[in-house]
This record gives sequence, structure tokens and C-alpha cells, in this order.
Amino acid sequence: MLVLGEEALETVARVLALRDEFRTRGIRLDKEYTLSSLGVLSLLPCNKDTIVTDVSETYEFLRTKKGFGNWSIAKQELLLLSAALVAFKNVDDVRNGILTTMLSTSITNIVIAQQTAIAVAAASSAAAADSSSN
Repeated sequence: MLVLGEEALETVARVLALRDEFRTRGIRLDKEYTLSSLGVLSLLPCNKDTIVTDVSETYEFLRTKKGFGNWSIAKQELLLLSAALVAFKNVDDVRNGILTTMLSTSITNIVIAQQTAIAVAAASSAAAADSSSN
């Protein structure tokens, strides 16, 4: 993910700053499944506080909806979905000319791959839960 960033040292610093900001709010995006999301979020042309607030609010909103409770979906999976939704929202801004076309296409492809991974993880979880209940 970080290879897509223009300045390597700046990109690494941004990832670490985002990680720290998420941690101060009790959100861990530096786990195995969500680390790539942290990389995608670090490439977005937004203020880190805005990104963290958007992910946090999306997570809290989804948690209140039917099918997204603690018994239905794990915290890391919901964080992955929340980060993907925030990234997808910001990709629309990217498409409107904030970033170059090449980087926009790359981020869009990453978000699509991320959403595919979420769908696969959800299907796997459902299959495992179904087989364990039999």
C-alpha cells in the first residue's frame, strides 16, 4: 500500500500518526486484518483527524444497526468495513480531481479488493458458524 505514496518518509510518518490517533480513540487498525486499511487511509488526501473521526463515527453507527451487533460481526471485521466505507467515500472526492488519475485508479482498485476481502471474510464466518452449530 505504502508504495503508492509519493514520498516514502512522509507516507510512513502519516501511517504512524494515523495509527497513534486511532489508538487514542481506542481503535486498533494495526491488527492483521486491518493493517492494509490503515495503509489505504494514509494515502487519502484528508486531515488525519477527519479520517479517524469518520471511521469512528461509521463504526459506531453500524454497531447500532441490525446485523452489526457484537454477536453478528467481530470488532476487527466491522472496523475493516468502516475503513473501507470511509475510503470509498473519499475516493469519490479523489475522482473529482483531488489526486491524479493514476493514483485515483490505484486507490479505487485497492478499495474494491478490500471490499471483496470483507465479503469473503463474512461468508467464511457465516459458513464456520453454520457448520459449528450442526
